Amino acid sequence: MIASPEAQHSQTVTVLAVRHQLEDDYH
Repeated sequence: MIASPEAQHSQTVTVLAVRHQLEDDYH
């Protein structure tokens, strides 16, 4: 399965948002 650039970008944004949320939770 090959993800489209749009899907990859969306997934990257989601991962960064989740990571940021986790960092906020831990601080």
